[in-house]
Amino acid sequence: MPMTLDLAQKEKWISEMKTLTTHAKWGVQLVLNLPTGMKNRIPLYPWLKGPETLSESEPTLPTQRPPTSMNCWESLLVSGYYAGLWNKNYIVKAITKTAGTGN
Repeated sequence: MPMTLDLAQKEKWISEMKTLTTHAKWGVQLVLNLPTGMKNRIPLYPWLKGPETLSESEPTLPTQRPPTSMNCWESLLVSGYYAGLWNKNYIVKAITKTAGTGN
């Protein structure tokens, strides 16, 4: 993540946060060392494991739409992704650093 965001980046991030809040609801935190079957029940996990970029031919795949359930800081990470500030690998690293691995 850039340490300093310019005005355009800030406005895009805020816009993406507003868009995300119109359809997302509060959900449980993703813990990456859960068994795959349990992780797949948390909407953020299939989205993270989906394609890095949106497909023009299949834009409605669940793995390409924003997750519908996440916690507060995960929503900041997802909206930052849609604002073009970072990629999904960055989100995985952030989740891992915030005890998302259970360590």
